[in-house]
Order: sequence, then C-alpha cells, then structure tokens
Amino acid sequence: EPGEVLEDTAWRETKEESGLRGLAVAACLGTIRNLFHHDQRLWLRDETYFLYRWRGKRTQKGETQFQRRWVSWDEAEALLTFASERHFLRQARRAGG
Repeated sequence: EPGEVLEDTAWRETKEESGLRGLAVAACLGTIRNLFHHDQRLWLRDETYFLYRWRGKRTQKGETQFQRRWVSWDEAEALLTFASERHFLRQARRAGG
C-alpha cells in the first residue's frame, strides 16, 4: 500500500495470505534479489524475509491459493522449491524460530 513501510507491508500480507492473527515480528532475516521469468517477461524482485511469532490467536481462512499447515523444520525444508527459501528457513531456525 502507498506509504507503508516494509515491515508493515510484510505483516499485513502475511496476515492476509495465512489468515493468522496475533503475529509479531521476531526478526528480519534479510533480503535477496531474485531474477525470474513469468508471463514471458523477465522480472527483478527484492524479497525480504521476516520471522514471526504466533501468539495462538484465533485464525481466519487465508487466501485460497495457499494451504496452511504445521510441519517440522526438516519437512518444511524438503517442501520448499528454491534454494533462497531454504536459506531463509535455516536463518529462521538459527534465530530461534
């Protein structure tokens, strides 16, 4: 949203997409620049990853393109597609997630 700071944008998007409430930022894990093809175009995107704590508040249904489930750290790493995602998952684990 216009005028929104990065941390607020990430929090809002995570809340909307996951349906989780009671989220609090625990750490910024870093930023990576990704270059990828989509819709016959080349895109350059900066992605910043945050670690959140969930305080177990009630949830709402998240966006339909996402399937929310709880898994172990090892299972989460096996489910991820991209090396950069696995890198930030390991960062989160080391940060005490």
